[in-house]
Amino acid sequence: AGGVLALSGSVARATGIVSLDLGTGMRVSTPIAILRAQAYAEQHGVLIRSCHSLEMLAKADVFVFDQAALRPESASVTNRLRELERTPLMVSSDSSDVVRAAAAGLQIAPDHMVAEALPQQKVEILQRLQADGRTVAVVGDGINDTAAMTHADVSIALGSAGDLARATADIVLLNDDLHDLLLAIEIAQQTMRVVEQNKAIVVTPNVAAIVYGAVAVLNPIAGVIINNGVAMIAALNSLRPLNIAQRQVAHQAAQQAAGGDADAPTHQDTPQAQFAA
Repeated sequence: AGGVLALSGSVARATGIVSLDLGTGMRVSTPIAILRAQAYAEQHGVLIRSCHSLEMLAKADVFVFDQAALRPESASVTNRLRELERTPLMVSSDSSDVVRAAAAGLQIAPDHMVAEALPQQKVEILQRLQADGRTVAVVGDGINDTAAMTHADVSIALGSAGDLARATADIVLLNDDLHDLLLAIEIAQQTMRVVEQNKAIVVTPNVAAIVYGAVAVLNPIAGVIINNGVAMIAALNSLRPLNIAQRQVAHQAAQQAAGGDADAPTHQDTPQAQFAA
């Protein structure tokens, strides 16, 4: 409003846009979207601690597993991660033979695994990945994983993990089922899409009204209606029901129709130097 007044010298024009801003709608709608996602996730056995956790999980393109995360459902989970164009890695303090066997069971390529890694070496591997522009998620379950979990962009622990790992984790899979990692990813991605939608809902009408008010006189009441109206629309958009359950059911049905996990996935090309200890 001050800029319009200075440029135009018109008090009427400045008064017309004084109630317009780009922050109110986002301050209202974003917490609603996050709280809705957290509530939905917790109902399905996933504890998400913060907005930052959701944002990082939605962006994560590398998922680091310890060998101890070789579970009955692990192969289908890593396969699905590759379908989502996420790279699963195995970084473990166990011996080469043990880690190689576990990685083979998950169809993780030899250049995507590191054995006999000390906690500090795990951290260094993460830092190299992050320096290369990757967003790294760590799935940990023990005290040896906590340093890596602390340095990860987002950390995940299973419900059966040690107390320290669960306390450190940004996200806890309370059902102790690694399939819930896929659910958490879907929740995070949908929530971040809603936040981006809300940005467009809030910004577009307010900017248009500001531009109009800079060249003509905008009724101050109209400014209030526009600003509060789009904030309300964005808030309602944040309350839209999630359709994650339907997507998960559809994907599982498709997997069963295709023969489950029998098809071997194609490994993504990722420079070995990024992961080597």
